[in-house]
Amino acid sequence: MFCEKDVNRVLDANRNRCIEGLRVVEDYLRFVKNDSYNSSKIRDIRHKVSLILNFKIIQSRNTESDIGKYYLHSLYVDEDQILKANLSRVKESLRVLEEFSRFIDTSISQHLMKIRFKFYDIEKDLLSKNFEKIYILADLSLAKDESDLFDGLNILVNNEINLIQLRAKKFSTRKIYEIGIKIAEFFPQAKLIINDKVEVAIALKSYGVHVGEDELPFGVVRRLMGRSVVGATVHNIDDLKASQIANVDYIGVGAIYPSSTKPECKLNGLEFLKKIRSLTATFIYAIGGINSNNAKAVFDAGADGICVGSGFWHANDRDEEIKKLINI
Repeated sequence: MFCEKDVNRVLDANRNRCIEGLRVVEDYLRFVKNDSYNSSKIRDIRHKVSLILNFKIIQSRNTESDIGKYYLHSLYVDEDQILKANLSRVKESLRVLEEFSRFIDTSISQHLMKIRFKFYDIEKDLLSKNFEKIYILADLSLAKDESDLFDGLNILVNNEINLIQLRAKKFSTRKIYEIGIKIAEFFPQAKLIINDKVEVAIALKSYGVHVGEDELPFGVVRRLMGRSVVGATVHNIDDLKASQIANVDYIGVGAIYPSSTKPECKLNGLEFLKKIRSLTATFIYAIGGINSNNAKAVFDAGADGICVGSGFWHANDRDEEIKKLINI
């Protein structure tokens, strides 16, 4: 049986390891990725762990006899390695804390277990690209003005719709950048995708970029954006082939229905969507004239998600429309 001093040494070491690892992840997300949404989640866990394990265990610390203090670390060659290493460090230390706190108080152990499983979900989100069902096109030509754009975005985030594509075909690169800055400031939880302007996406360190067939080649964009999200428009089979070679993260398939956003765009319809679905496992966002009245048919045809533009911005009641879309 472990003595109390041994248990406290284990708890002290892993408490420190856990909190330090969380702080590294938090600062990586905050300063390297400009991801205030996930950094705030990590900060919340760090505070909870600090509060749970605030009893006196530090007196059992004995760094002189710690045989692990001289372990050597390998050199980082990629900035994402620091994220992966510290996510693992936190996960492992949480499990140790959960197990050894059972000698002290089982309620503490149960609380730590809940935190550990919550952390698993955050780790999954950070290491994989899990796209949301609803993706909103924030096109400045659809909003009445900039104030109306932000009113609409406020409705979206209040309904936990965070994946937003900023598109402004008639505006300068500088103006798009400035609006992107404002969106990041007022809606830090937003996962902002920039339409076409790769340089703006890089400057903003945005969640990603979406490009069409007339922009930079998909493969070039993939290389420039690194691990950030790259989406590509697919209007035909050649576009699909190019997107697969470039290993994009999602494809936008359309136009499914007539749209006021791009009235000149070729109407491909649901049959084309079904065909594309049969040819790829890549995440598909269907786009073009989609609203709460026709979205179910789009999902039934094989879309993983829907990209909604005028269906939201021109709705009589935007809040009601987004709620209907969420419930489909």
